[in-house]
Amino acid sequence: MKLSPRMQAFVTALARHYDFDLTRAENHLRLELDGFLPLVIEKIGPELLSLAHYYKLNGDLVATPDVVFYTGGSQGWLAIEISQPLDYTRYAYVEEGVLVEVNEGQGQDQEDLAAFVEEWAALLYGQSWLTGANRAGKPY
Repeated sequence: MKLSPRMQAFVTALARHYDFDLTRAENHLRLELDGFLPLVIEKIGPELLSLAHYYKLNGDLVATPDVVFYTGGSQGWLAIEISQPLDYTRYAYVEEGVLVEVNEGQGQDQEDLAAFVEEWAALLYGQSWLTGANRAGKPY
């Protein structure tokens, strides 16, 4: 499985800049930046973190995309699942603290997800989330 070092660096920099504890369980950070969908970082498990943009559709919140990272590896973060409207793919999950791969034989797909995540990180850097965003109180 391919790591996501650029996204790890970006989220870590956001956490540092906005005083967000990446180790605290069930923690979230919602950022708003003019011209862009809100960006939400959420700790969803001891070694799991979600990063998503959200918008409202017919009164419901929709994440696009929502990527879950496994943050417990010693080598770095792994993008292990992605959901978008009408699409969801999981490449691994954590069971009793152990990362378990699914979709065996489809490693290229996880590498494609990792490549997407790295491109997304570059876009987020370029959009000035580190310097121009405002912290919002509610996660969604």
